[in-house]
Amino acid sequence: MNTVQLECFIAVAENLNFARASEILHITQPAVTHQINSLEKELEVKLFKRTTRTVELTHAGWNFIEDAKNIIGLTKMAKLRLTTNSKNEMIPFIIGCQSFLELQFLPPIIEKFTQNIQGIHPIIKTAIPQTLRNMFENESLDVMFGFKSGDFGIYKELIQSEILCVCPKNHIFANKKVITNDDFKYGKIVLCDPRRNYPIISHFNQHIMGNRSPNDVYICENIESTLSMIRGLNAFTLIPDIPLSRDPSLYYIPIENPQSVSFGMYYKDPKGNKNLKEFIKCTKEVFFKK
Repeated sequence: MNTVQLECFIAVAENLNFARASEILHITQPAVTHQINSLEKELEVKLFKRTTRTVELTHAGWNFIEDAKNIIGLTKMAKLRLTTNSKNEMIPFIIGCQSFLELQFLPPIIEKFTQNIQGIHPIIKTAIPQTLRNMFENESLDVMFGFKSGDFGIYKELIQSEILCVCPKNHIFANKKVITNDDFKYGKIVLCDPRRNYPIISHFNQHIMGNRSPNDVYICENIESTLSMIRGLNAFTLIPDIPLSRDPSLYYIPIENPQSVSFGMYYKDPKGNKNLKEFIKCTKEVFFKK
């Protein structure tokens, strides 16, 4: 496996078009096809479903795309570090996030962090939970935000996140103080693709789907597109609540028999790692308003 193969895979995956990928990469279309074929042969798996008219990612392709992007990103960072003047050396600090919700609370943390550590260069990596965990265990991440999902590394809880119903301010639910199970039977619901959603939400979605008409159910590929869709459709969705990430244009309403899950950050032993210690400190200050 080499970077040319990975760059070809990423270009085709993002455009779902071999001709467009060849234009972006400035190589011939047969060369792109050759690189994809050789990558699939090496991995012993098909990454794309191809017909004369369409190109689609297979399940394996979806699972591999984040890994491919991370490998390319790490390669570029390694080259950059090696070519940087040692007197002005950048210190990379890689932060793993799953979704838009985590990205919303990061700015004040990064602001504090970069003010306190000279030369630090934060890098944000977003991926599905399993990919992030693999990166963390392979020490490709310094810290990882997420919902507690196992005993790996050191976990610091930041909040107990409750599952809430989220809708636009003009939605019929907006005047309710609590959403009941019966309420979920009515209106349009927008769901995030289970591959990109939080496991606890995907499980809860299955519970409330019942006998809903497919016409009332919309699927989006990530949290940010889900929130955009509920505005356009005047629909509702369910998300784990992170108060620092709330959108003021939406209503966040408790549900009947609420469930909560621990949200926090994973990291390795910070002993002797002043940068990690400082990031943990800055995160606690933002979450706990110290």
